[in-house]
Amino acid sequence: MLKLPNHWTNAYMDNLFILRKIYTALYMAETLFHGVCWLNNTSILPEVVQSNEQNPSLADKVQGQIQAVISTDDDNYPNLLATSLYDQKPVTVLSTVKTRNEYFL
Repeated sequence: MLKLPNHWTNAYMDNLFILRKIYTALYMAETLFHGVCWLNNTSILPEVVQSNEQNPSLADKVQGQIQAVISTDDDNYPNLLATSLYDQKPVTVLSTVKTRNEYFL
C-alpha cells in the first residue's frame, strides 16, 4: 500500500463496507476517514447497529432515534466515532476525523 505524501490525510467516503482490515489499513497508512456505511452485527462497533424495521407502524416509532459511541480507550479502534440515525432506514456514520456529529431533523 502506498502512503499519501502527508501524515493523517482526511478521506471522506460514501457507502463504506466496513471491515476491521479496512480500518486497520487506513490507520496504518496514517489516514483518517469519515463516511456513511452499512453496518451489521459483525461490524466494528455493534453498539450503534439499528435493525431496519420492516413494519411501517413500528418504523414510524423509531424514526429519529440516534445511537452513538466513541472508542477512546480501545487499542483496536482508537478515536473512532460511530453514530446511527434512523431516518427512513438506519444511516450510520463512522469517523476518525470528527469528534462529534450533529444531526438536524
